[in-house]
Amino acid sequence: MVIYSSITYNDQLPERTHIPLLAIDEIKGILTHLRDTHNPPVRGTRIVSHRRVFPSPSPNGLESMDHFQAPLFEARPPQPFNRKLTCDWLTALIAHIQKRLSNDGDDLEALEMLLDDAAAVLAILAGTASAGKLTRAFTFGQPPSPLIHVQVTDIPLENQDYTTLGAQTWGGAHVLAEIIIQNPHRLGLRPGGLKILELGAGTGLVSLAVYRYLVSRQLCATIYSTDFNSLILDNLAHNISINKLAIPEPRDLEISSGSLDWSNPDAANPDLFNSVDLVLGADVIYEELHACWIRTCLEKFMRKPQLGSVYQPAFHLVIPLRPTHTFESSTIEGIFPLRSNTDRQQEWELVVFSKDSIICEASDDETDGQVEYVYYTIGWEPKTSDRL
Repeated sequence: MVIYSSITYNDQLPERTHIPLLAIDEIKGILTHLRDTHNPPVRGTRIVSHRRVFPSPSPNGLESMDHFQAPLFEARPPQPFNRKLTCDWLTALIAHIQKRLSNDGDDLEALEMLLDDAAAVLAILAGTASAGKLTRAFTFGQPPSPLIHVQVTDIPLENQDYTTLGAQTWGGAHVLAEIIIQNPHRLGLRPGGLKILELGAGTGLVSLAVYRYLVSRQLCATIYSTDFNSLILDNLAHNISINKLAIPEPRDLEISSGSLDWSNPDAANPDLFNSVDLVLGADVIYEELHACWIRTCLEKFMRKPQLGSVYQPAFHLVIPLRPTHTFESSTIEGIFPLRSNTDRQQEWELVVFSKDSIICEASDDETDGQVEYVYYTIGWEPKTSDRL
């Protein structure tokens, strides 16, 4: 039995003939339960350990992460009732809501939100039953803070083309989004019109989590969610539009998708050059050259620090430590040296400010049931002579 705002739902859908008798809160509770029970999990996203590796904040090299809490909502296994009957029920519900929208006496705003929710849940159920295409719903954060809801669609990968890996949502994106929502101060999410860039955005989960967070706090920013493959960009634009439709249009807050070729950053959007406050990347290292290209992009786009400012521009990167990508992942620290306390000169260099190890439970028994991620914060520092 599940209870939502005093509404009880017993895993048994009401008869379709009873749909007109349901109150808005009752419908909302049923849709919430269906979303939770049928939302497919992304592998390796339940954080169980978060440890500071560099710099060492204490003699044993560990940093307290008491502020970090495990995600509140966990995907539950599908209930035994028939999926087709559930889809039919949702289709009938959508038809009923559309009919009620024509009545002036109803709460039109609440009904429109219910219509969006019902369509999203139906898409989740249809996606899990169809080949390749899959709609996922994510919830980030912890009460009493507002919860952040994001919906994205995964599409099939194209064989032998690594540039289509962004067609699906990977664990690194979920982990980075969770870090951002639970530690917004660490990323400098604040008033003041930030310019934010995501590299290799894929389905857009990270950018959209930031967007929905800023909406919930009524903060202004411009978010550039970028990728390269045209198939990925089409799906990214779709995911952005779906999430923007689900909320009232905010003032002074924009999010857009666009193409960015890391190997040719000079061809990028002119608005990006030397002006970005925050750069985000998750699961974006698949070849040795990628780290080099990313460094060039940061040199082109990420603004230099302002003396005396509490908030400085930074690149927040999460990468998995999986056997098939150990070599590529190790290139990060070869391209971005660890921050040093040696004498400084008046030039700038991109360095690793911090490095965290994050352990997540896997959804299967591979790698002993755990997935490890490394979380880097990379920023500008005056260049030192011993690294010239």
